[in-house]
Amino acid sequence: MPTPAHLSTPDSCAGCSLEKSGRGFVSPSGPASSKIVFFGESPGGKEVETKIPFSGPAGGKFGHILDSLG
Repeated sequence: MPTPAHLSTPDSCAGCSLEKSGRGFVSPSGPASSKIVFFGESPGGKEVETKIPFSGPAGGKFGHILDSLG
C-alpha cells in the first residue's frame, strides 16, 4: 500500500542529524483512515535498511503481543 504524501519522509529530514547518524526516518505505513496508530521510539537497523516500520526483532515481538490480544 503506498504511503500517503503527507506521511512520507519530510523534506526537512534531508541532511538532518537522523539521516547523518544512519538512523534515518522510516515513513509510516497503513491506511490513512486508521483509528489506531502505533509509533516506535526509534528505528532499528532492519527498519532503516528496509524503510518498513516494525520490521525488525522488536517489531516481531510487538506483532506477537498484538496477535495474542486478538
